[in-house]
Amino acid sequence: MLTGDSRRYLETGSRNQADDRNAFRVLAGVKGDLGSNWSYDLYYQYSRTRNSSVQSGNIQLSALLAGLKTAYISPDGNTVSATPVAGYTLGCADASARANGCVPINVFGPNQISSDAANYISISATNLTEASTKVYSGVITNSDLFDLGAGPVGIALGVERREEFAKYQPDTFLASGDVGGFNAGLPTEGGYELTEFFGELNLPVLSGLSWAESIELNGALRYSDYSNSVGGVWTWAVGGIWDVAGGFSLRGNYQQAIRGPSVEELFGGRTVDFAGASDPCQTPEAASGALRDRCIANGVPAAVVGTDYGSGGTSFPAFVGGSSNLKEESAKTWTIGAVYVPEFIDRLSLTVDYYNITIDDYIGSYGSQNIVNACLKSGIESFCDLITRSSTGELESFVDLNVNAASLHTEGLDLGARYSLPLGDGFLGGGSAGLSFDFKGSYLFSLDYDAVAGAGFPVNECAGRFGRVCSDTVASGPTPHWRHSLRTTYRDGDAFLSVLWRHIGASHDEDDSTTYAVEHLDSVDYFDLTAGYDINEHFSLAAGVKNVFNKGFQPLASSQQGGNGQQSNTYPATYDVLGRYFSLSATVRF
Repeated sequence: MLTGDSRRYLETGSRNQADDRNAFRVLAGVKGDLGSNWSYDLYYQYSRTRNSSVQSGNIQLSALLAGLKTAYISPDGNTVSATPVAGYTLGCADASARANGCVPINVFGPNQISSDAANYISISATNLTEASTKVYSGVITNSDLFDLGAGPVGIALGVERREEFAKYQPDTFLASGDVGGFNAGLPTEGGYELTEFFGELNLPVLSGLSWAESIELNGALRYSDYSNSVGGVWTWAVGGIWDVAGGFSLRGNYQQAIRGPSVEELFGGRTVDFAGASDPCQTPEAASGALRDRCIANGVPAAVVGTDYGSGGTSFPAFVGGSSNLKEESAKTWTIGAVYVPEFIDRLSLTVDYYNITIDDYIGSYGSQNIVNACLKSGIESFCDLITRSSTGELESFVDLNVNAASLHTEGLDLGARYSLPLGDGFLGGGSAGLSFDFKGSYLFSLDYDAVAGAGFPVNECAGRFGRVCSDTVASGPTPHWRHSLRTTYRDGDAFLSVLWRHIGASHDEDDSTTYAVEHLDSVDYFDLTAGYDINEHFSLAAGVKNVFNKGFQPLASSQQGGNGQQSNTYPATYDVLGRYFSLSATVRF
């Protein structure tokens, strides 16, 4: 009896994925003046993307099982024997499998699978993803509505409608779970409509004072009406700029914002994932008290509560995916910053901004272990309904769909500096030359994630960290304390040469209680080079080299290799996994 299979099927070759992406976008609009300082801007936008993903080198599970079920077959193919018989040959036991080309498979030892058997179990699988967006927008503005003595008051009023639709269609092999290493994924499609009304006001209140060259206040109000479970919501923002003197100014902003769930979060295909979880009912602490009562109520036989019963499994299937019951995320954001443009240094500007953001009802999934802890340790009964146990009390499966349950808080500093230096006549004879510098840096003070807000669980502190929670749920890679970029550009008439330095700071594993194969990711520096030429006002060319020095990515051990990660060996959204590569582009302006 086959109880498991952890073999790497190298005989079928490497596993590859080829993506064919097509994108189409059209934008049409009209703008003009209405008189008395009023103007209008109307536009329509339609965009569509289509991605066909073909995976090759995978194993078809049904073919593998057929190849493993062997027997001795008579010459006419009508008689099957489990033991050797003179004149009989070894083949696949199932007649229909033999008719489809089934070849016996030997999985014991490396390179034991024949080329015919490898071809039989190899499969190419395809999934198709399509998404489309329609936007209708109209705005009227007046930059000089009236004057209170400190400057003209500006106003903008508008309406926007957006229609979103997405579709995911796996082939029959992926949908049925017949592809080794991939869980079954159901086809899905869905969409929603959003209509928004908004207004913005810019109000100069003071000017020409010894302590304030000018003070401006601004405000914004927006009503969003979603066709899905979000419904109608209000958001607003207030802010101001205080131009003190001598090129120094202060600015600040406070806003209450929302983010509606995306099409993927609402209608993403539901699949079966496997996640780790330990059962508190199998610990000695469960032998008495409230934990014992909760374990019994959750389906554990009273006689075994508090003992190491069952198989002791740590990985269980979890039903994950989209949920049409999602509500909006709500955020409170405030920023305060300063801008300095010194009068004694021409063409230099410096900025610093502090941000503080709190997001409630953050969209995500609980995680199997959090479901167990909330039910059994915290006594939150609604979580107990998400757990299925066997008749003997063992954990069997979970329901872990997207929910509005988490909270996120982050704060940090954004820094910026710009400087340009004229160099007189250029070398190419096409006009003046100049050198410019553009620096952007960010320091992350904190990034705290609470997967089940209010349940009293430990908060994941992700600033300067990487791991399963911080790099998969909270972000798409490590979240170092410091990162920056510096672009240096030399322009000579219609030609330019630009160098971009990208720095990604170091980060440490998020789980201090366990020593993993990779505990630390060093800082990385990348350099990109771009050159371009404007042939005329309508046509320009550019060429680039990204990662000029072919800097490698930061290696990460997978969970199978003793790492605090998934099955990947790095974070491709953060690090350059392709090494050095080249690009060529052309721009046509009509």
